[in-house]
Amino acid sequence: MKRIAVIGGTGMKQLVADADLGNSGYSISATDSLVAQTDYGDVPLEIMTLNASSESSGVKIFIVHRHHGDGKTTPPHLINYHANVKAAQACNPDVIVSIQSVGAIDPHFPPGIVGMAEHTLDFVSMPVTFSEEDAHHADMTHHYPSDLRDLLRPVLSAQSDEELTLDHVVSHVNGPQFETPAEIEAFARLGATAASMTISP
Repeated sequence: MKRIAVIGGTGMKQLVADADLGNSGYSISATDSLVAQTDYGDVPLEIMTLNASSESSGVKIFIVHRHHGDGKTTPPHLINYHANVKAAQACNPDVIVSIQSVGAIDPHFPPGIVGMAEHTLDFVSMPVTFSEEDAHHADMTHHYPSDLRDLLRPVLSAQSDEELTLDHVVSHVNGPQFETPAEIEAFARLGATAASMTISP
Protein backbone atom coordinates (compact mmCIF):
# COMPACT_ATOMS: atom_id res chain seq x y z
CA MET A 1 0.00 0.00 0.00
CA LYS A 2 1.37 3.40 -1.01
CA ARG A 3 1.90 5.90 1.80
CA ILE A 4 1.65 9.65 1.19
CA ALA A 5 2.22 12.37 3.78
CA VAL A 6 0.54 15.71 3.07
CA ILE A 7 1.43 18.89 4.94
CA GLY A 8 -1.46 21.27 4.42
CA GLY A 9 -2.79 24.61 5.52
CA THR A 10 -5.96 25.94 7.10
CA GLY A 11 -8.25 24.57 4.39
CA MET A 12 -7.14 20.97 4.73
CA LYS A 13 -9.47 20.07 7.60
CA GLN A 14 -12.52 20.95 5.52
CA LEU A 15 -11.02 19.23 2.49
CA VAL A 16 -10.70 16.02 4.47
CA ALA A 17 -14.20 16.35 5.91
CA ASP A 18 -15.75 16.93 2.48
CA ALA A 19 -13.53 14.53 0.52
CA ASP A 20 -15.24 13.53 -2.72
CA LEU A 21 -13.13 11.15 -4.76
CA GLY A 22 -15.57 11.18 -7.68
CA ASN A 23 -14.51 8.88 -10.50
CA SER A 24 -10.94 8.48 -9.24
CA GLY A 25 -11.34 4.75 -8.73
CA TYR A 26 -10.74 5.10 -4.99
CA SER A 27 -13.07 5.09 -2.01
CA ILE A 28 -12.44 6.01 1.62
CA SER A 29 -12.42 2.84 3.67
CA ALA A 30 -11.23 4.25 7.00
CA THR A 31 -10.32 7.48 8.77
CA ASP A 32 -8.41 7.88 11.99
CA SER A 33 -6.44 10.43 13.97
CA LEU A 34 -3.41 10.29 16.20
CA VAL A 35 -0.73 12.50 17.71
CA ALA A 36 2.85 12.11 16.51
CA GLN A 37 5.38 12.79 19.24
CA THR A 38 8.56 14.37 17.86
CA ASP A 39 11.66 15.89 19.45
CA TYR A 40 10.26 19.28 18.40
CA GLY A 41 6.76 18.84 19.82
CA ASP A 42 3.52 16.92 19.35
CA VAL A 43 1.72 17.06 16.01
CA PRO A 44 -1.87 15.89 15.38
CA LEU A 45 -2.33 13.76 12.26
CA GLU A 46 -5.36 12.61 10.34
CA ILE A 47 -5.18 9.36 8.40
CA MET A 48 -7.29 8.37 5.40
CA THR A 49 -7.15 4.87 3.96
CA LEU A 50 -8.28 4.64 0.35
CA ASN A 51 -9.26 1.41 -1.35
CA ALA A 52 -8.83 1.03 -5.09
CA SER A 53 -11.66 -0.34 -7.21
CA SER A 54 -9.12 -1.81 -9.65
CA GLU A 55 -6.31 -4.26 -9.04
CA SER A 56 -3.97 -1.46 -7.96
CA SER A 57 -3.15 -1.28 -4.29
CA GLY A 58 -4.78 1.18 -1.93
CA VAL A 59 -3.30 4.37 -0.52
CA LYS A 60 -2.81 5.55 3.05
CA ILE A 61 -2.69 9.34 3.35
CA PHE A 62 -1.28 11.02 6.46
CA ILE A 63 -2.39 14.64 6.79
CA VAL A 64 -0.38 17.09 8.89
CA HIS A 65 -2.21 20.34 9.59
CA ARG A 66 0.51 22.97 9.40
CA HIS A 67 -1.30 25.52 11.59
CA HIS A 68 -2.25 23.10 14.37
CA GLY A 69 -2.60 24.59 17.82
CA ASP A 70 -4.47 24.16 21.09
CA GLY A 71 -7.93 25.08 19.82
CA LYS A 72 -6.59 27.86 17.62
CA THR A 73 -4.88 28.45 14.29
CA THR A 74 -1.15 29.07 14.67
CA PRO A 75 -0.06 32.15 12.68
CA PRO A 76 2.52 31.58 9.93
CA HIS A 77 5.51 33.11 11.73
CA LEU A 78 4.98 30.82 14.76
CA ILE A 79 4.47 27.50 12.95
CA ASN A 80 6.62 24.66 14.25
CA TYR A 81 7.98 23.57 10.87
CA HIS A 82 10.53 21.18 12.34
CA ALA A 83 7.86 19.25 14.24
CA ASN A 84 5.60 19.10 11.18
CA VAL A 85 8.36 17.74 8.94
CA LYS A 86 9.45 15.19 11.53
CA ALA A 87 5.84 14.06 12.02
CA ALA A 88 5.40 13.61 8.27
CA GLN A 89 8.69 11.74 8.08
CA ALA A 90 7.66 9.45 10.96
CA CYS A 91 4.75 8.17 8.84
CA ASN A 92 7.34 6.39 6.67
CA PRO A 93 5.82 7.82 3.48
CA ASP A 94 6.84 7.10 -0.09
CA VAL A 95 6.58 10.84 -0.69
CA ILE A 96 5.82 14.02 1.25
CA VAL A 97 3.68 16.65 -0.50
CA SER A 98 3.27 20.15 0.89
CA ILE A 99 0.26 22.25 -0.11
CA GLN A 100 0.07 26.03 0.36
CA SER A 101 -2.25 28.83 -0.56
CA VAL A 102 -0.31 31.60 -2.26
CA GLY A 103 -0.89 35.09 -3.51
CA ALA A 104 -0.45 35.44 -7.26
CA ILE A 105 1.99 38.04 -8.56
CA ASP A 106 2.15 36.93 -12.19
CA PRO A 107 -1.07 37.83 -14.06
CA HIS A 108 -0.73 34.53 -15.95
CA PHE A 109 -1.23 32.69 -12.63
CA PRO A 110 -4.90 33.51 -11.95
CA PRO A 111 -6.72 32.71 -8.69
CA GLY A 112 -8.10 29.18 -8.49
CA ILE A 113 -5.29 27.61 -10.51
CA VAL A 114 -2.88 25.11 -8.95
CA GLY A 115 0.83 25.39 -9.66
CA MET A 116 4.12 24.05 -8.34
CA ALA A 117 7.03 25.78 -6.65
CA GLU A 118 10.20 25.45 -8.68
CA HIS A 119 12.30 27.90 -6.66
CA THR A 120 11.88 30.22 -3.70
CA LEU A 121 13.05 33.66 -2.71
CA ASP A 122 13.38 33.45 1.06
CA PHE A 123 12.94 36.75 2.89
CA VAL A 124 12.10 35.14 6.24
CA SER A 125 15.36 33.40 7.20
CA MET A 126 13.71 30.70 9.30
CA PRO A 127 15.88 27.61 9.88
CA VAL A 128 15.11 25.14 7.09
CA THR A 129 17.51 22.35 8.07
CA PHE A 130 17.94 20.19 11.16
CA SER A 131 21.60 21.12 11.68
CA GLU A 132 21.50 22.81 15.06
CA GLU A 133 24.75 21.51 16.54
CA ASP A 134 27.06 21.08 13.54
CA ALA A 135 27.21 23.23 10.43
CA HIS A 136 25.66 21.60 7.37
CA HIS A 137 25.00 23.59 4.24
CA ALA A 138 21.91 22.30 2.44
CA ASP A 139 21.99 22.46 -1.36
CA MET A 140 18.99 24.55 -2.41
CA THR A 141 19.75 24.49 -6.14
CA HIS A 142 16.90 22.09 -6.88
CA HIS A 143 15.09 21.70 -3.57
CA TYR A 144 11.77 20.80 -5.21
CA PRO A 145 12.42 17.45 -6.96
CA SER A 146 11.90 17.70 -10.72
CA ASP A 147 10.91 14.02 -10.97
CA LEU A 148 8.00 14.55 -8.57
CA ARG A 149 6.95 17.74 -10.35
CA ASP A 150 7.04 15.85 -13.66
CA LEU A 151 4.61 13.30 -12.18
CA LEU A 152 2.22 16.07 -11.15
CA ARG A 153 2.49 18.08 -14.36
CA PRO A 154 -0.07 16.18 -16.52
CA VAL A 155 -2.60 16.14 -13.66
CA LEU A 156 -2.27 19.87 -13.07
CA SER A 157 -2.34 20.63 -16.79
CA ALA A 158 -5.82 19.10 -16.94
CA GLN A 159 -7.18 22.03 -14.86
CA SER A 160 -7.71 24.08 -17.98
CA ASP A 161 -8.06 23.82 -21.74
CA GLU A 162 -5.58 26.67 -21.98
CA GLU A 163 -1.84 26.24 -21.58
CA LEU A 164 -0.88 26.97 -17.98
CA THR A 165 2.34 28.14 -16.38
CA LEU A 166 2.79 25.45 -13.74
CA ASP A 167 6.30 26.16 -12.41
CA HIS A 168 6.60 29.18 -10.15
CA VAL A 169 9.14 31.16 -8.17
CA VAL A 170 7.54 31.77 -4.79
CA SER A 171 8.60 34.59 -2.52
CA HIS A 172 8.51 33.45 1.12
CA VAL A 173 7.36 36.34 3.28
CA ASN A 174 6.82 36.69 7.00
CA GLY A 175 3.14 36.64 7.97
CA PRO A 176 0.65 37.12 9.29
CA GLN A 177 0.27 40.44 7.46
CA PHE A 178 -0.19 40.68 3.69
CA GLU A 179 2.45 42.31 1.50
CA THR A 180 2.54 45.98 0.55
CA PRO A 181 2.21 47.02 -3.12
CA ALA A 182 5.88 48.08 -3.05
CA GLU A 183 6.92 44.64 -1.80
CA ILE A 184 4.89 42.90 -4.49
CA GLU A 185 6.49 45.06 -7.17
CA ALA A 186 9.96 44.31 -5.77
CA PHE A 187 9.27 40.56 -5.68
CA ALA A 188 8.07 40.66 -9.29
CA ARG A 189 11.24 42.47 -10.37
CA LEU A 190 13.27 39.73 -8.68
CA GLY A 191 11.41 37.07 -10.65
CA ALA A 192 8.77 35.90 -8.18
CA THR A 193 5.44 34.82 -9.64
CA ALA A 194 3.72 34.18 -6.29
CA ALA A 195 4.07 34.98 -2.59
CA SER A 196 3.48 32.72 0.40
CA MET A 197 3.83 32.89 4.18
CA THR A 198 4.53 29.15 4.54
CA ILE A 199 6.40 27.94 1.46
CA SER A 200 10.05 27.74 2.41
CA PRO A 201 10.67 25.41 5.36
